[in-house]
Amino acid sequence: MKKNKKEYIEYDKPIYDLSVEGNHNYVITKSDIVVHNSGKGFASTRMIAFEGKRFDVDAIKTELLKFKPAELSKKFVEQTGRYLESINLADPVDASLMHQFVADNKLSDKMLTTFFMAQVGNPNHKPNVIMDVTLKNIDKLKEISELAQLGGYDRKKIHIVWIINDFNVAIAQNKARSRTVSSEIMFKTHIGAAKTMKELVANSAEYRKYADGDIWALFNKANVDNKMTKGQTSFVVDFYTAMRIKKAGQPANYAEVEQQIIDKINSYVPSNAKW
Repeated sequence: MKKNKKEYIEYDKPIYDLSVEGNHNYVITKSDIVVHNSGKGFASTRMIAFEGKRFDVDAIKTELLKFKPAELSKKFVEQTGRYLESINLADPVDASLMHQFVADNKLSDKMLTTFFMAQVGNPNHKPNVIMDVTLKNIDKLKEISELAQLGGYDRKKIHIVWIINDFNVAIAQNKARSRTVSSEIMFKTHIGAAKTMKELVANSAEYRKYADGDIWALFNKANVDNKMTKGQTSFVVDFYTAMRIKKAGQPANYAEVEQQIIDKINSYVPSNAKW
C-alpha cells in the first residue's frame, strides 16, 4: 500500500526559477500533444520559468518546410515520392510522413551532436538547454545524456519534467488542433512516456547515471490542474499542480510516492500504462 500522508501541491510559483544559480539541462517530456493553453509548449514556457536553447522535433519539421534545403528536399522526394511543397502538417498522414523522414535521417540527432560538441571547450558558460521530447522510449534519455555529459554537463543538473495531461482530454484537444497527430501515435506516445517515467522512478539506481537531477510530475489538465488569467499582454498563471518525485543527487523511491499521486497519474494515462 502506498503512503498517503500529504496532498499534491498547488504551486503559485514556477517549478524552476531563473534565479537558481548554475547551469541546467532540462529534459521535458510531453505525454500530451494538445491545443492552445494546455499544450506542453505552453506549460513549459508558462509554468517552468526557465529559458534556454530549445530542441523540438516539431520545429525541425516546420523549418524544413519553410526553407526546403536542396539536399534534404531531394532526399525527401527519393525516400517518400512526395515533394516538400505538397506536405500539409495539419494532415495526420503528412505529419507522420514528416516525422518518419526526420527520424530516418537523424536530423534531430545531428543537431544535438553539433550543439553539445561545441560546448566541450566552454566549461564555465554552458547555455541552459530544453529538450522537448516524448521519452516514449527510454533510450532517448540515454542518447541525450551521453551527448550532454560529453559536452561537459553534470548529470545532477539533468532534470526531467513529465508534463502529463488526461489522455482522453488530449485526444479531444488534438482533434481541434490545426496540426493534428493520429490517435494511434498519441496512444503509443502516452503509453511509452508513462512506462518510461515509471521505469525511471522504480529503477532509479540504474538510471541515475544518465539523469540524476530532479524528476517532477506537472499535471496539465486545463482549469483542473492549472488556472490562467489573460493579462494585457500575456497569460498569468494563477496556480498549477506539480509534485517532485525525485530530488537532484538523490535516488527516487517508488514505494514512497504518495498514493494520491499514483491515483492521479493512473486516472490520466491509458489503462495499459498504469503505475
